[in-house]
Amino acid sequence: MTSESDSYSGGRAALDDVVQRPLYENAATLLRQSDEKAGLFDYWARGNYTRRLLHFRQAGVRPLLVPVATVDEMRWAHRRLALIGAPVDFIYTGLLTTPTKCVQVMLLPERHVWDAGWGYIATQWKVRDRYAAMLVGNARLMPEEVVAWLTIEANKEFQDGQLFVAPAELVGLDLTAADAMAPVATITGGATVEPQTASALAALELDIPFLDGMSPKRFRKFVRDHEEELSRFRVAFARLVSEASENPEQLLGWLDELKAEVADMRLSDRYGRLRRNIVLAGGTLGVVTARAGAFAAAPEIVTLAGAGAAGAALIDLWRQALEHRHGRSASRFSLLWDLGVQRPKHVRRVRRARIAPALRPPIDPEALRPPPSHHWLCPPTNGLLFAGVRK
Repeated sequence: MTSESDSYSGGRAALDDVVQRPLYENAATLLRQSDEKAGLFDYWARGNYTRRLLHFRQAGVRPLLVPVATVDEMRWAHRRLALIGAPVDFIYTGLLTTPTKCVQVMLLPERHVWDAGWGYIATQWKVRDRYAAMLVGNARLMPEEVVAWLTIEANKEFQDGQLFVAPAELVGLDLTAADAMAPVATITGGATVEPQTASALAALELDIPFLDGMSPKRFRKFVRDHEEELSRFRVAFARLVSEASENPEQLLGWLDELKAEVADMRLSDRYGRLRRNIVLAGGTLGVVTARAGAFAAAPEIVTLAGAGAAGAALIDLWRQALEHRHGRSASRFSLLWDLGVQRPKHVRRVRRARIAPALRPPIDPEALRPPPSHHWLCPPTNGLLFAGVRK
């Protein structure tokens, strides 16, 4: 039998790798096979998280990167950001399990694709007209409730590629450092949601409309039914946080355009149907005030990325992104916002996900460092090894 792999066998993620969109539907179908989803999600993310970053970059899709510590924060932030229309990558900052041996035995869905799994080994056999499989690997897992929220309560958004959750440590981020999410934002061209206390070169107030009071099902239907009406606001917002202005006057013009769209959404006849449908769906239209802050690029903080193999892989991708950014503005805009999480537990949900608290990690920092293939910045390929018997 092959031994469990702790190396890439020379594999390296390259920014110029041409990738296809991750098969989120494949992942969702696989995760439905088990009540213990955190291990399967870790398997699937080793290869597919990098594929997600590269696909965003190649397709010109600019996500928002949002640090969160709990499921309630994700629910709250999702409602306040969904009208923007940009994909949201939650960076989970809570506890992970200690290094854990994961063994998963399952019946495989029809037309299942093995598309990830660096550091895992598998066996596969046939049971009547179905295939069964066993996955074995070491991992530090997020709590089950975090993965359950993403793949059950927010399943439609996950399958559409609009929502994702990644643990900070396993994607190389040390969120105790200033501007810690800048490397991932640089790779994807996206924007970050920084703490209100973050230091920025300049900060401008802006209003973000959001919906409250609707069930998740009605919320999703409303956003889908009003895509066209929301398009002008979404274009104005995306331009502010993802494009480099030529001068301060142009930047202020973009901000004024965004403010005008938000004011129209609340008061003008053009959005009358939208407001009526919000009321009919049992919801309310609110506005939260955030700030758009300009941050200078600081390549010197590249050494402050997370330690270990994940940090090394992130630094490698980041350096590639900086080398590709010839002629582009050295500054970027991000949201300065505390997410308004006053009472996140009051956001309506499908049902409370099963809670399985993470185990407190050991104190020894060496024990926290995952082996080379046990993080999420693996090459965007199938890294799974299959066990075999030598005759």
